[in-house]
Amino acid sequence: MRKRDARLFQIGRYWLSKRRDRAAYYATWFDEEKRRTCRASLETDDLEAAQIALADFVRQHGTMRDCEPAAVKVRTLLRRYYNNHAKLLPSGEAAFYAVPILDDAFGELTVDAVTLDRQRGFIEDMRKAGRSDGYIRRLLAVLKAALNRAVREGEITAAPHVMLLPESEPRERIATTAELAQLLAAARSEHLRRYLVLAIGTAARPGSILELTTFQCDLVDRFIQLNPRGRRQNKKRRPTIPMADFVAALVAKAAPGILVTYSRKRKSTTSRKRAKETPAPLKSIRTPWRRMVVEARRRVRRNAVGRVRALWRAQRHAAAWKALDEAHKRSDALLEIGPYTIRHTMATEMRRRGVEVWEVAGFLGHTTGYKTTERYAKIGPGVLAKAVAAIEGYFDELLDELVDQPGGEWYSSLCARCAPAPRWKGKQVVGNMVVRGVSSEPVSAGFAA
Repeated sequence: MRKRDARLFQIGRYWLSKRRDRAAYYATWFDEEKRRTCRASLETDDLEAAQIALADFVRQHGTMRDCEPAAVKVRTLLRRYYNNHAKLLPSGEAAFYAVPILDDAFGELTVDAVTLDRQRGFIEDMRKAGRSDGYIRRLLAVLKAALNRAVREGEITAAPHVMLLPESEPRERIATTAELAQLLAAARSEHLRRYLVLAIGTAARPGSILELTTFQCDLVDRFIQLNPRGRRQNKKRRPTIPMADFVAALVAKAAPGILVTYSRKRKSTTSRKRAKETPAPLKSIRTPWRRMVVEARRRVRRNAVGRVRALWRAQRHAAAWKALDEAHKRSDALLEIGPYTIRHTMATEMRRRGVEVWEVAGFLGHTTGYKTTERYAKIGPGVLAKAVAAIEGYFDELLDELVDQPGGEWYSSLCARCAPAPRWKGKQVVGNMVVRGVSSEPVSAGFAA
């Protein structure tokens, strides 16, 4: 460590330093608890840029205590909120995109300058830019969370009130059986097909499906623990649900581990060897879903070409234009279907097939409002038989739509009427032991309570 009189630049207890074998400058400080000097690279070798970066680093990570709102900029609190809190949350991605927008609008202001008039001006500007009220509400919610956290952590003494727009109406988009069958047929990769089958069979949220492993599935008692061992339940509750027959067939065929994986090519260290394909977990379903929708729209338009041409050749021009317009509408309607639409569709199908509201709520992991009852009378997979029967009936209807469709054989192989019963019987080989699926799940450090 450099001597105090030899430090290049210092702000409070933070100073600039360099390592002998590195050109970049480092933010350096002495940690009293660990009793050692700590460093963080500023990723620049220019002294002036390093000084600016150090000042920004101190604003984000330095100690703040009982500061007056007139002395702190909103930019500082937004960055501290994201770096120290929001990025660790499931909603961290939304905060990641919201912080730069809020920084442009309020970053240079001090906390006491965030008045209701300025907030109304921000709302008006966002509306002029074509943003919806729901989008604006989410941005203001991040601003409110950042200011409230600063007060809660004792960084500032007070925070102004942040007005939130009324919640927008929930999306009521429910996919039809024909639309969902078109998406199933357009799914080319096996990992996307697996995702779709699990989404239909569990009605779970995308995140829990991507994290689902064979160790959470019990093929003996036929249930799935959507919440893995060691993970604490939160507001987005993950229930334990019964397993549909077609989901059991999928799990039985899968290798031990995460169910939704893709083949990732790794470059070989030598030029003679070919690149190896190794299974890797899918972090997000957005890109595969977008490609599937593009393919489904292309097939809808292509299937309409023959009918339009036949009508045109028969001199039925009005009917041809009408058929073409309907094809475009069906194609555009697929853009409205997202990963969450399947969850909403399955909930609607269960109600349509006579499943009680409380049973649908238990299958989806929703609270019923009776907290004491839920605590002592837990909803288990054994009391959700009607829900899983409704899902199996809906999947049979999808198979009827997939007859003679590309990829239909893959889905039909999961159906009990088309395939033999799974031979796995709920057991996994782990090391030299044969154990049941749920009992062998390793506790993840990232999910530990």
